[in-house]
Amino acid sequence: MIPIRKNNFISHYSKAREKAFSKSTIISAWKKTGIVPFDRTAIPPEAYAPALNTTTKAAQPIPATVPAFMAPNEAPTSSEVDDTNTPSPNILHAASSNPSSDNSPSTASSRSTESTKSIEELTDDQYLARMTTEQMYEYVGLPPRCQPRAGREELRKENILLRNLLDKSCMQMQRDYALKKLMDRENECLRQRLFDKENKPSKKKKTNLQRHLTSEENLAELALDEWKSAMKILFASDGFKAHKKSLADKQKAAELEEKENEKKRKEVRERERERKKREEEEKKRERAHQKSIKDAEKAAVKQAKAVEREAARAARAVAAEEKRAAAAAKKEEREKKKAVKAKKGGKGKKQQLHNESDESDDEPHEVCHSETPLETHIPSTNDTQREEVVQPRPRPHPVPRRTAGVINMGAVELMQEMGPTRRLARRACPN
Repeated sequence: MIPIRKNNFISHYSKAREKAFSKSTIISAWKKTGIVPFDRTAIPPEAYAPALNTTTKAAQPIPATVPAFMAPNEAPTSSEVDDTNTPSPNILHAASSNPSSDNSPSTASSRSTESTKSIEELTDDQYLARMTTEQMYEYVGLPPRCQPRAGREELRKENILLRNLLDKSCMQMQRDYALKKLMDRENECLRQRLFDKENKPSKKKKTNLQRHLTSEENLAELALDEWKSAMKILFASDGFKAHKKSLADKQKAAELEEKENEKKRKEVRERERERKKREEEEKKRERAHQKSIKDAEKAAVKQAKAVEREAARAARAVAAEEKRAAAAAKKEEREKKKAVKAKKGGKGKKQQLHNESDESDDEPHEVCHSETPLETHIPSTNDTQREEVVQPRPRPHPVPRRTAGVINMGAVELMQEMGPTRRLARRACPN
C-alpha cells in the first residue's frame, strides 16, 4: 500500500489518469452507451486538459502567515525510522504523547546525524514519522524559561521580553492582513477584467423532459425556440421599428389630445365656478343691502316710538304736576279753614270731619306715587296758637269703605299736633 500525501499526490494521480483515460477506454465507454461518434476528432485533445481558474473573485495561492516567534521546523525526526518498516500507530501515538523520551542518550547520536537532512531529502516514512511526532513550526526568539526560584527582577525582565515579542507579532499580523486584503483586491480586479462576461449567460433549457428527441414536449420547446428567434429577428428589422415608432407617435398624439381636452374641460369648470362665485357674492351684497334698509326702517320706527313715548311721558308728567298743584291748592285752602276754625274753638268739629271725608271721597285718588321730591311741613303761628288751646279729642267718625285707602284726617291732625314731620309725596301712576 502506497501512502498518499501532498508531495506525491500529483504524481500518483497523473499515472492513474494516464492509465485510465486512454483512447481505447474512451471509445469503449462511448460504445457502452450505444452512441458511437461519427467524427472521432470532434473532441480535440485540448478539451481533456484540466480546467483553468477563470473565476472573477480573488483566488491567489498565498501561504498562511505565522507570527514572528514561529518559524518552519527544518530539523529531522527525533526517533530512528527504518527505510523499509513504517512505524505503527501505537508507536506514533506514544511518540507524540511522550516527547520527553526523545531526550534519551540513545537518540542523541541519531539526531546529530540527521540534522543536516532537509524535508526534500527525507523518505516517505521519515516524513510521515516527522509529521506525526513533532510540530511543523518551532518557537524562535522566546526568552529562556526562568528557574523555579527566580527572583522578582528576572520575572519582570521575562515579562517585558514576552510583551515586546507579543507587540511585534500583533504588528506583523496586522501588516500581513492588510497586505493580503490589498493583494486580494488587486487580484480580483485583474480577474474581472480577464474573465468577466459582458453578455448574459445563455438560457438553460429544461432537462426534465423525455430524452427522446421526437417527443411532443421537445417538439413544442423547439417550436417555441424557433418562434422566439424569428420574432427576435423581426423585432430587429427596420420595418418593425418604423411601425412601432408610428404607433408610439400616434399614442403620444392621442395622449396630447386627451390632455388638451382635459385642460379645456378644466378651464370650463373653472369659469363656471367663477361665475357661480360671482353670483353668490352678488346675492350676498343684495341681501346685505336689503338688510341695511330694513335695519334703517326699524331704527326709524324705533326712534319715532321712543319720541312718542317721551312725549307721552312728558304729557303725563305735566298732567301729574297740574294735579299736584291743584291738590296742593286745595290742601292749603283746607289748612286755612282749619286754622280759622281752630281759632273759634272746637265747635263744629264733627261736622268738619264729616265734610272733609266727603271732600276726600269726591277727589280722585292717586294709587301710584309720583317722582316728586319729599315735602316737609313747616310750622306756622297758627300751630303755636293751637298748641296753647288743648281741646278734648272727639270720637272718630266711621270712614266709609270706599275711602279706606285715604289717610284719616284726624290722624293727620294728630301728627300735626305732635310736631313737624316729613310726608312722602304721592306719585302719579304712569298711565
